[in-house]
Amino acid sequence: MDKRTKVPQQWTLLAATAGPEPASKKVDLIIDIAKQLNARLVVLYVILALGSVPPSYWAEDGRRAIEIFKQAGKRKGVDVRGVLVESEHIDSAILRAAEDAGADMIVLGMGRHSILRRLFGGDFIEHIIYRSKRPVIVIPTI
Repeated sequence: MDKRTKVPQQWTLLAATAGPEPASKKVDLIIDIAKQLNARLVVLYVILALGSVPPSYWAEDGRRAIEIFKQAGKRKGVDVRGVLVESEHIDSAILRAAEDAGADMIVLGMGRHSILRRLFGGDFIEHIIYRSKRPVIVIPTI
């Protein structure tokens, strides 16, 4: 390994989740990645500050998704912390949360037919990959 390469004492991963259902599908793989890297995991849920649905609905959805990760982390000995943020821009919120958490890597799930892509007319994952100062792992739904 190059002497100039800085290896963290303990990794911090930031995993963004879109709710309880996507969390349930990807939790085991994300927890296993954190376990293999001896990493702490910060799970982020972005409360969309748009539309007619009250933020309290999204906050409850986020708490349930984060709890799925916390329970799986407890079973496998991975330190999991949850973060809820409100934003109109998912990509900016994820990048800001990664910076705030001191994340070494970002982990994102991607659904087959992302509702976010249809809602916002773009690919927020692509925006994150190009703008991130840290590696990004994208986990597709199989």
